[in-house]
Amino acid sequence: MGQFHNANLLYRPSLSIWTARKKDKGESSKVTESNGAKAGAANVYKGLLPDNPKLEAIRKWGDQFRGYVYTNTLPWDDGGWRIGRVARHMDFMLKTGDMIREGEALVEEFLADYEASVEKARFDLNDLFDEGDYPGIAEVRSKFSFTLDVQTMPNVEDFRVLDGVPKEEVDKLVDTAKANVEDRVQAAMAEAFERLFGVVQKFGTTLEAYGAGGVKKFNDSLVGNIAELVDAMPALNITGDPKLEALTAKARELTAYAAMDLRKMPEVRQAAMTEAQALVAMFTGGAEERPTAAHPDLGAPYGQEVAATSSPAPARKPIPKPPVLARAAVAPATPASITTVTQSGDTLRDIFAEMLK
Repeated sequence: MGQFHNANLLYRPSLSIWTARKKDKGESSKVTESNGAKAGAANVYKGLLPDNPKLEAIRKWGDQFRGYVYTNTLPWDDGGWRIGRVARHMDFMLKTGDMIREGEALVEEFLADYEASVEKARFDLNDLFDEGDYPGIAEVRSKFSFTLDVQTMPNVEDFRVLDGVPKEEVDKLVDTAKANVEDRVQAAMAEAFERLFGVVQKFGTTLEAYGAGGVKKFNDSLVGNIAELVDAMPALNITGDPKLEALTAKARELTAYAAMDLRKMPEVRQAAMTEAQALVAMFTGGAEERPTAAHPDLGAPYGQEVAATSSPAPARKPIPKPPVLARAAVAPATPASITTVTQSGDTLRDIFAEMLK
């Protein structure tokens, strides 16, 4: 498992942000009694610092931090660990380090105004205000914590150094551990394919609905979300799957379309939709287009590992392309075929996991 083990790292983000909310036992009892309900049936929670912009800025930062980590990694286990490629580690750590320092600066700004915020809450909450609800600054500071843990991939061969365990049992432990790792790799890679499929499918169906008048507008993020994901894909392709790289390169071509052109130029919109439909068909088409995510170190057929690379962004496409894609290996999908997967009883995760077997 050497190559795969050395090519990936595990990350676990941990954020603690003070909610500034507290249960008001007195008001909870009043609500319960006034409605003739059983004791404990209703609970009233009050915001200790209503509409505090600096606390809200910390919460928004937390969402952005989690979003960045989740975009650039894949889930690994139920303990919050996520997997990403070593090749992107330094860039990833530089970005997350900058973001953590930004979050810590926001906390200091919040704490600088904390006492004034408490006085404002005295006025805003009126009879709901209770000075005993508000901890001191040092305690409030301790309620904020932002960390990103990093560790190497677990080595299943470590079982072989156990003393006092029969060889047969050690072999069984190693085989079980390898199977668990393989399952996690399959699930992570299935999510990578699912993410890419999702943004491409949404791109195509949104343009179709916009052209038909079913959608009145769409945001620039329709293209931006694809650009963000293809930029992150080298970190998400944890097995170096060449099929995923090829699909990513195709998806990157969609980012060459300008959102303004897609809105105002029907021929450009049709060309872009045709490209998206063809790419969707590559995900859901014949076996020759199906990706293989198994890694040689995990004992399944795979072929040569391909280093994760990121191709340069293509030039903007202000001029419409022909509606027929000469380079596409499959015929463009019909609009109905784009939604076939989501209409079936299986989930996308199940479909892509099956493709990866």
